Order: sequence, then C-alpha cells, then structure tokens
Amino acid sequence: MQRIAIAAPIKPGKTEAWLQYIAELKNEWETEWKADFRKFGIDNESAWLQKTPNGDLAILLWEVRDPELHRQQFEELMTSNEDFHVWSRNNLMDIFGFEPAQERPPLPEQVAHFEV
Repeated sequence: MQRIAIAAPIKPGKTEAWLQYIAELKNEWETEWKADFRKFGIDNESAWLQKTPNGDLAILLWEVRDPELHRQQFEELMTSNEDFHVWSRNNLMDIFGFEPAQERPPLPEQVAHFEV
C-alpha cells in the first residue's frame, strides 16, 4: 500500500462548493465513486480543509495499491462521458480550475516518513 498526498488550491469563493461536492459525492454518488476506487486500486481517501492567508487548500490523501493506476483514474475522470465522471469533472473544474486537456503535474514526491 502506498500513500499519495496533494495540496490543491481552492479557487477564491469556492470552498463551500468543494464541501458541497464532498457531501454529494458521499450521498448521491456513493455507488459510482466506490466502483471507481475499486477499479483503480484506491482503498482510502481522506480530505482536509486548510485555511491559509493566501487562500484555502484541499489536502487529500489516498491509500493506493498502485500510484500509476491512481493517475489513470484521474485521466479517465477527465475524459470519460459517464454521468458520474462528467458531474465530477465539472465540479473539479469549477472548484480547482482543472482542465481536461491540461497536462497533469507529476505525482508528488515524498521526502520524509517517520515512524515511532
């Protein structure tokens, strides 16, 4: 199991939209996102809201079996015409400014891990 963490800047004025997106994901789209997670080897996702003087951030942590499969899940989300993917993509574009044709940044590099 590997962990992937990202900090995604939320567009100004879109924090409530992100919280609503999460609520709808859990309540109205649960079957679809769970199927996506199973398909792409994602066992867990956690999300935090970090408020900063420079704007709000979504802090996301995924536990995945294969980081490349996780990346493929995001690519499918950005290109698929399935109802769930279209709904999710439209929200992510509105909240974070992601664009389907935009080149994806590399996965984050873990620089430290400490266990006690």
